Amino acid sequence: MTVNNQGTGEAPQDWRDYVSLSLNQTLDGSDTLLDNEAISTQTPLAADGSYTINKTVNLASITPGTRYLIFVADGSGNQGEINETNNQRVVEIVVTAPDLIVSTANAPTTAITGSNIAVSWTTSNQGTSEASADWSDAVYLSGDSLFDASDIFITSEAIASQTPLAAGASYTISRNIALPSNVSGDRFLLFVADNSNAQGEVDNTNNVRAVPIGINASAILSFSAATFRVNENGTAIAPVTIERSGIITESVSVTLNLSNGTAIAGSDYNSSPLTVTFAPGETSKTVTIPIINDTRFEPEETVNLTLANPSAGAVIGVQNTAVLT
Repeated sequence: MTVNNQGTGEAPQDWRDYVSLSLNQTLDGSDTLLDNEAISTQTPLAADGSYTINKTVNLASITPGTRYLIFVADGSGNQGEINETNNQRVVEIVVTAPDLIVSTANAPTTAITGSNIAVSWTTSNQGTSEASADWSDAVYLSGDSLFDASDIFITSEAIASQTPLAAGASYTISRNIALPSNVSGDRFLLFVADNSNAQGEVDNTNNVRAVPIGINASAILSFSAATFRVNENGTAIAPVTIERSGIITESVSVTLNLSNGTAIAGSDYNSSPLTVTFAPGETSKTVTIPIINDTRFEPEETVNLTLANPSAGAVIGVQNTAVLT
């Protein structure tokens, strides 16, 4: 903006100039102040003198459409003048902005825990100007259709070769993603455009598309009880048993880890992890725990048992620990 002193005397005071954005050509309290500039090095401003200010203003959060920039000299009112009504100049401006949405997304309607599935999504710019920044899209797994901090991050995709994305343009991403091995039930895959909010937009609340998916556990693996008993020589009194419920048509496996209770690894038992495999159709497995027999009299001792590392398509149930005596 250029400010002229068209009066017959110098303007000795310091002041501030303002630039606001308005829906109309009248400056009032509803307008948005974009920037202001302290005028001090330019003063006193001689009669017929002038100065020019160059500024960059941010319109990222402005709704697109016809708007008006209102430039105000001495907006602070510090400098007395002959005429205070001619300090404004109005410039019409048409504001445009991008608006990213996930216009379509595809995923299987059902899947198995821990499995890999093929998904795809299309991100479109439905705004009125190009989206010039680089950003990342992301996929989350959620218990509902709303995107929040509780959702499980699955993967992200850097969007750089597709930018700048012109108004009305789109791109499609196809990927294989791995589902978590510990989640099942009715869920939603959330496809999020510009997950990091790197691109200024008209509306950041429409960047998510939710696709329902039913995740089935092919097996739920758990101990049959919280405690088991064996003799010193390893013969079972109450044998260690792992049960499988849910879908039983697939082969699955789980790791049985052993750790010290009051028994000592190496002298009382072998602590090497055991892999327990269920063949298709099997619903329970009895596991022989490698007890080290000796001739010493000892009180009852305990070994802690834990299930871990289920294979793809299986999850560990509630009874995931037990004690062997």
